[in-house]
Amino acid sequence: MGPGAVYFFKIESHPSTSPAHYHVIINDPQSDGLALMVYATSQGVSVRRRVAHLPPETLVEVQEDEYCKFTVTSYFDCNHIFTPTVSDLNRMLRGGRLLSKPPMATPIVERLIRGVLASPVIKREFKNLLSKRI
Repeated sequence: MGPGAVYFFKIESHPSTSPAHYHVIINDPQSDGLALMVYATSQGVSVRRRVAHLPPETLVEVQEDEYCKFTVTSYFDCNHIFTPTVSDLNRMLRGGRLLSKPPMATPIVERLIRGVLASPVIKREFKNLLSKRI
């Protein structure tokens, strides 16, 4: 459970119609006490519209040939992060609500970190956890 770890799950606080997504850890949860995670969507048109007024580097596009589990181009809106504790993730893993997937390549994780750092809406406390990673 570290930078680049990928998990497939549905965020419980999202509407029941929301699908599960691939989430990528971009920090070191063991030392930070919580995971900073961004999630992928294949809905390029809607995510582009949603982030049109934000810095372009906050939208990270990952082609299907860049990650073994993607079957289509996927997009990470780095203006939204999910911040579960390590205990939360372990509980979800034990409960079968979270599926571990192959890790994301370091260059992609670095793009995701840069996207979060460029976001004007991410809290400084979270950015501080990432600034040492890049």
